[in-house]
Amino acid sequence: MILNIVSFMAICCSTFHFEQAMKFDVVHSLTSSTAFCVLRIAAFTTFLVQLACSSLMLVGMSSVLTLDFICHMGSTVQFHAQEVIWEIGNFTLTGRDPFDPYHTGNLGETKAADTRFVSVASMMQHLSLERFCPYSENVGAQLFIFWSSGIASLVSQALMAIALNGEKERISVHEEHVW
Repeated sequence: MILNIVSFMAICCSTFHFEQAMKFDVVHSLTSSTAFCVLRIAAFTTFLVQLACSSLMLVGMSSVLTLDFICHMGSTVQFHAQEVIWEIGNFTLTGRDPFDPYHTGNLGETKAADTRFVSVASMMQHLSLERFCPYSENVGAQLFIFWSSGIASLVSQALMAIALNGEKERISVHEEHVW
């Protein structure tokens, strides 16, 4: 947000030629092609970070919406889903499945498939549908608003990077002819 405010102010000062503000060295250096290049790189980097986070956000949303779907299926489905969640949580915690007589589960493969950033094993060990379901009343609409906000932020960051690139090119042409 701060990057976008600084970029917006730099573009405004550069485009509209605020004579009073141009007397200050800070404003003059902020409207140089080098400053626009740095701002463009920073805006593009934050765009890439937001792009990576948007895919994680989509995975999280689909997980929460699946749990919300289970919550609205009734108490029998909730009970059976909770049994499966407890079984997965117990296996990832202990590495043994007490109900598997053939010992087909492989804890090494399970830990290799899990990530530290978003640990499914940790989520499954502590997930309780009994506590989640009462709060999932309007979660679909709330997640849609959250996802739409993330996409709008992603698009605005891309547009800011494009605007900074265009302004850098325009300033570069003026700097070539002035010097």
